[in-house]
Amino acid sequence: MNITQETVNILFLLIPGFISARVLDSVITREPIDQFSRVIEALVFSLLIYAVVNITIDWQPLITQTKVEGSFQYTFTTNIKLLYITLAYSVVLPLVLGALIHNDLHTKFFRKIKITDKTSRSTVWQDVYVNEKRHVVAHLKDGRRIYGWPMYYSHKPKESYIYLFQPAWIDSGGKYIECETHGILLENSQIEFIEFMKKGDEDLSKCT
Repeated sequence: MNITQETVNILFLLIPGFISARVLDSVITREPIDQFSRVIEALVFSLLIYAVVNITIDWQPLITQTKVEGSFQYTFTTNIKLLYITLAYSVVLPLVLGALIHNDLHTKFFRKIKITDKTSRSTVWQDVYVNEKRHVVAHLKDGRRIYGWPMYYSHKPKESYIYLFQPAWIDSGGKYIECETHGILLENSQIEFIEFMKKGDEDLSKCT
């Protein structure tokens, strides 16, 4: 197969975008996307990366073609600084975007100005656990209740787990029975529903 200069340069243009997409996948939870959408995402990332790179340093193709005595010669760029800067932005850009998505910063602004009521996260399950840092009471399907701090939790509700730190069982009279353990791991299929506890004298009227 004859790989031309244009083919190599196109691959070079897309590689930073694919790196960014992979980094973004590692820091946020989102629904799987098909291959076509993945390529479009890489193209968008690449466009943003090279736009920012061009502000920092003059961008140039990875491969240049010159004609010498009737034949074409291909030369790989010697601008190592360009490669390092491009790679750096390929990692930094998705990390910044991931932080915006995880912390719901951009959509929070859009909700405030009444453009949308959506959040940037993939599920309400994740919204609740990220925003509501408080103790919980898990009501199990067998009728038992257990209190604890959700130290770890799955980001998707299906086939998920919750790790409760310093758990305590709650008996029928409302008495808390300390487990004397570091924590307990619960599978979502064991849980009927979860209560999120009020913090001390928290004024819930301000939450609406």
